Amino acid sequence: MVENTELKISVVIPMYNASQSIVKALDSVKYQTYKCTYQILVVNDGSEDCSKETVEKYILENPQMNITLINQPNGGVSKARNEGLKRATGDYIAFLDSDDEWLPEKIEKQISVFQHDISVDLLGTNRNGEHFKSFLGYKFRHLTRISAKLLLLKNFFPTPTVIFKSEKKKAIFFEEDQLFMEDANCWISFCKSNNCYLLNESLVITGAGKPSFGSSGLSSNMWEMQKGELKNIQNAYKSNIINLFEYCFFYIYSLLKYFRRLILKNIRKRNLRVKGSGVATPTVILGRKILVKIRFLREKS
Repeated sequence: MVENTELKISVVIPMYNASQSIVKALDSVKYQTYKCTYQILVVNDGSEDCSKETVEKYILENPQMNITLINQPNGGVSKARNEGLKRATGDYIAFLDSDDEWLPEKIEKQISVFQHDISVDLLGTNRNGEHFKSFLGYKFRHLTRISAKLLLLKNFFPTPTVIFKSEKKKAIFFEEDQLFMEDANCWISFCKSNNCYLLNESLVITGAGKPSFGSSGLSSNMWEMQKGELKNIQNAYKSNIINLFEYCFFYIYSLLKYFRRLILKNIRKRNLRVKGSGVATPTVILGRKILVKIRFLREKS
């Protein structure tokens, strides 16, 4: 356990109809091994269940926790996150979703990275037991810099894993009219001109550990998520993050991933045990061949 009462960390938690999970999310902040001043901002996005009452009860039962409940009409998760950002006053700002949980050492390990490397602006972690050794030829270390281009291949920053310096708050905004992949769009834009790193440890449980695609909830809307990813690629091209050749590559690669997900989803429905990461699919092989030729992923620090 590490204690630093002079440091303040803001935690933004958007909430919608999460009466069954919000207590676990709040408990995961409560039991962090890094003891500092936490500002916990729960943004109730027009919940229609008893989420509001559940949080109010939790606040009464945990008066030592600095929890603020913000109630707003339903406007979507992006609007809720942006509202929390406006009110965040910590030295660092972290995100957590109402159906996700932090492992106890998450904040302690992330703050340690910030303290040892002042150049880090944003730091994410892995989730649900993930650990990356390599990705399409890109080697991962314990602490790996993530470029905007690499995020176009895979979102290595699920929002509940992210923490960043508050001085960078003005550079972070979630598009409120984009319902899918809006978080990835935010991090792609941010990483264009800031130092973003991945701590290659799994320190968060998201969605009760369910697969990102093809499961219950919003993630089951696979085509809508695919359209969001394609929109992010278009935005990256318009923002000069990628050139025309790279735009074509990312667009085709994204569609290949989508078709692969459809196949895997159908296989899961037939209750077959398939480990996609252990098979060299045509998508992976194609990606490797192209990446070897264009060699643009390793950007200069």
